[in-house]
Amino acid sequence: SPAPLANAQIPPWMFSQLSPDSPALNLPKILRLQGRLDCGALEQAVAAIVARHEVLHSSFPAPNGVPVQATRFDAVIGIVTIDLRATPTDARAAEARAHLDVDARRPFDLAGDVPLRAMLVRLEDDLWDFQATFHHVAFDGWSTGVFFDELAALYNGFKAGAPSRLPPLPIQYADVAAWERNPNTSARRADDRAWWRDRLLGGTTHLDLGADRPRPSRARYLGAQVATTSPADLTARLCDLAASEGTTLFAVAFAAWHVLVGRRTGRDDFIVGAVVAARTEAAMEPLLGCFMNAVPIRVPLPRAASFREHLHRIAAESLEAQARPAVPFQTLAREFFPGWELGHGPLFPVLFNFRNMPLALPALHQLEVVAFDAPHLGSTEDLHLNATATPAGLRCELDYDRDLFDETTAERWLAGYRAVLEAIAADPDAPIGRVASCPPRSGGS
Repeated sequence: SPAPLANAQIPPWMFSQLSPDSPALNLPKILRLQGRLDCGALEQAVAAIVARHEVLHSSFPAPNGVPVQATRFDAVIGIVTIDLRATPTDARAAEARAHLDVDARRPFDLAGDVPLRAMLVRLEDDLWDFQATFHHVAFDGWSTGVFFDELAALYNGFKAGAPSRLPPLPIQYADVAAWERNPNTSARRADDRAWWRDRLLGGTTHLDLGADRPRPSRARYLGAQVATTSPADLTARLCDLAASEGTTLFAVAFAAWHVLVGRRTGRDDFIVGAVVAARTEAAMEPLLGCFMNAVPIRVPLPRAASFREHLHRIAAESLEAQARPAVPFQTLAREFFPGWELGHGPLFPVLFNFRNMPLALPALHQLEVVAFDAPHLGSTEDLHLNATATPAGLRCELDYDRDLFDETTAERWLAGYRAVLEAIAADPDAPIGRVASCPPRSGGS
């Protein structure tokens, strides 16, 4: 029988109903493969992953208006293959990216489609681009690592003529929805709702972010991205600060973003969103699926307090919020932000996401594997900062809504974030009111 949607699936499903032509929740993963690719083994590996994870061979119809996840045992995921070896050499790379871009942007019909498709483009005898495009209703950031690990294990096994040695999955994604509706979980949800009420009532997510244009009457979710990497020595000093305070680089980076937002908006009491993996049980860790949740964080920003003091408040509040995932996102939206409506702008116009390390690429036999940057398909927030700790330093990617911001404005936000990081690394005991902020936007500060 069809299973209900899990709580984390409801926002992307709703988004797809309101913006069916938007590719903003498509998640393409692109790998360049150099060497002797076994196309048959690759196709077998993808098919085995789809068979292993029920969520990938499910569709998401809404009989009687109630969305469900319906397992489709007849679903077959083939790899669309395009051969460009007859194309002039100097035009192949651009044509390959054009094919991949078109496929990545093609919307999913969740009522009838399964949430994965794959494409393989051959540029030379031993050079290929492989793209797997998922819909967010069945995939999240954590899932990428699971997918790459399984792809490597299965491809290498099929290429060697050996059966899959992956351990059986302890549960399927649909079991998560059943767990969320368990009476014990419901009781915990009531306790958590009371905690959220204390934290969020009276707070605001409405922030003057210095947009270059007014918000359109209907959000189009047109996104772009700017990026920079802070030097490794700065990242090392930030890690030392985190260690000295008994916290993490995530807390330092998030507290710095919170300070920047406060400085730029002139607010000292506001709500921002922080992305959490929300895989609260060990059985959830090997699953492909949508678990990621954006939790609202509200921490006062007194200008006379030091960054060190603010860091402790942010770290404590973030840990509390991450420990209370039982209340669904849409419940918080209805109860605490009654004026918000999906389709007319994000609940959290400012979002923060942190990754501890770059994603490990799959080790495929006799192949050199390189990750390609996927096309930026859209932005469901006004500003969304992704920070990743890398050996080269802290990689910061700022997604922004092109309907609201020019690229130069987004770049000033990134420059401001770098300035805050430099300031707190130099003197974490300086008052927040004196911490460096981003260069003033034209016509204001």
